[in-house]
Amino acid sequence: MIETLVAGLAVWRATSLLVCEDGPLGLFREIRKRAGVYDLGPDGKPRSFFGELLECFWCISFWLSLPAATLVGGRLPLLLSWLAVSAVSILLDEVISCLIQQHER
Repeated sequence: MIETLVAGLAVWRATSLLVCEDGPLGLFREIRKRAGVYDLGPDGKPRSFFGELLECFWCISFWLSLPAATLVGGRLPLLLSWLAVSAVSILLDEVISCLIQQHER
């Protein structure tokens, strides 16, 4: 259980870097730029598959959770561990978003 929580925290941090932050020397912003996150179509969404992927916290969290779950799988089947790690990451992000919104009011 602790391993799943720690893995979820790590996935949340890595996902946050990729989706939300500029990073050192703008590294993560540049990755998003090259993936097409900022190349928007008429519908306001990224035109490329990778642009859409790197725009979505839930999507990136899901895919980053697979290697994390593989490392901490333990007694749970990989699929359950994978989903649990992603859920921890997403829940943490949602709680933080709610806290930020309440603070801004």
